[in-house]
Amino acid sequence: MHPGYGFLSERHDFAQSCIDNGIRFIGPSPAVMAKMGDKVAAREAAIAAGRKEYDDMTVTINGYHLK
Repeated sequence: MHPGYGFLSERHDFAQSCIDNGIRFIGPSPAVMAKMGDKVAAREAAIAAGRKEYDDMTVTINGYHLK
């Protein structure tokens, strides 16, 4: 099952329910979805994977400075 976009595509419990009922879920594993849904866990996973962390990053878009 492909959940499309939006509500079901972000629900790790929906993905797990599909798997538990023998339905192939097309997308990330429920564990990955749960981790990426938690901002702290997602940040820790990105750092552990070698993503460089920036303490103070400013982006300029159309003359606006965004942090």
